[in-house]
Amino acid sequence: MRRCQFGFEALLDYVEGRLRPGDRARVESHLASGCSACREQVSILESLLPQLTQALAMDLPLVSASALQFAQNLFQTVDRQNPVESIREWVGRLVFDSRLRSALAGSRDESGQSVMCLYAAGPYQVDIWAEKQPAGSWYLIGQLTDQTESRAIAVDGIAFTSISGHSQTVRQEESEFHISSVASGSYTLTLRSLEDAIRVEEVIVGD
Repeated sequence: MRRCQFGFEALLDYVEGRLRPGDRARVESHLASGCSACREQVSILESLLPQLTQALAMDLPLVSASALQFAQNLFQTVDRQNPVESIREWVGRLVFDSRLRSALAGSRDESGQSVMCLYAAGPYQVDIWAEKQPAGSWYLIGQLTDQTESRAIAVDGIAFTSISGHSQTVRQEESEFHISSVASGSYTLTLRSLEDAIRVEEVIVGD
């Protein structure tokens, strides 16, 4: 898969208006050059982020009441102090899945090749962007954000494991993590820093 010079974080900062003038001009020039992949991501972010921000501000459930209760039971946020390592552990819950928002169907690419999911874990948010590849597997781009400081975090360790126990290779690029050749299925994602461990029990890859 060809990767552009601008990663997911840069495009997100561009949509949210957080880039410096010079960086913003470079992104705009890149988009104007005709990069379809980046233009597609910007278009989807521009459509999703305002509605996501509004929903989170109003504390509205983004899934059905029964599904939300099920998710809360499974993914209730935990803050446990380890007496030896003093590691806090947070368990993520799904707060947004573009596949579940039928009202946003027109904002996704019509072939359904891209999926965006957001998970809340205490003071953190885990963003995962999945792109379907020609061979049928998926390419995942993820990022951990500290919501209290509105900044992306480069983690010290990442594990992405299938329900059968198979671990996928994860490549880190600054604050982003990339996972290629992912088959459809259910996975567990664990992100670890010096002070915190963030675990998302059920990352669903595929349609």
